[in-house]
Amino acid sequence: MSSSHSTLGALQTALDSRGTGAALSLCEAEVRNSPNDADAYRRLGQIHAMQGARQLALNASRRACELAPKKARNWCDLGRVHAVFAEFAPAVNCFLHAIQLDNKYADGWHNLGTALGKLGQQDIAFTALKTALSIDATRAENARAVQTPSRWQVRQPIYEKSVERWRHYAPHLPELERAFPLPDATLG
Repeated sequence: MSSSHSTLGALQTALDSRGTGAALSLCEAEVRNSPNDADAYRRLGQIHAMQGARQLALNASRRACELAPKKARNWCDLGRVHAVFAEFAPAVNCFLHAIQLDNKYADGWHNLGTALGKLGQQDIAFTALKTALSIDATRAENARAVQTPSRWQVRQPIYEKSVERWRHYAPHLPELERAFPLPDATLG
C-alpha cells in the first residue's frame, strides 16, 4: 500500500472515530514529513476548514496550489475552503480555474454550480450542474442538484395578493366546465 493510501486510510479512521483533532495531527505530521507534497497541504487545508480555522485553511490550500498549480483538485479544494466560509465569489473563481485546467472535472463543475446558486445565478448554476451530471452521472449529488435547481423558488415568501382572485372569474366557470368537462372523480 502506498504512503498516500495509508495516510488517507488513517485520516478517514481518525475522522470517523476521533474527530478532526486526530486528523489534524496526522495532516500536520504529513506536511512536516513531506513539505513539498501538495496533497498533504490540500488535506491540511480541508481539516482546518472543518475546524473553522479560516486563515489556516486558506494558507494550506493556497500552498497546495503553489506546489501543484496545474492540478484541478487543488483549486477546487481551495474553492471549497472559500465556500465553507460563505465566500462564494472567490470560490467561483477557484472552481472556474479548476475546470479551465480540466474541463472534464465533475467536482469542479458541481462545486461551481453550487457556488453560483448561492450567489443567486440560478440559470448559470443549473448549466454547471447539468455539465457535472453529464460528466459523471453516477454521483448522487450531481443528480440531486440538477433535480432541485428551483429549490430557492419554494423558499420565497408566499405571494398572497392573488389569493381568492379566481372569484373574479367565477361567472365564467360554468361555461369553461361545459367546454372542458372534468372526469368523474368516482370512476377512479
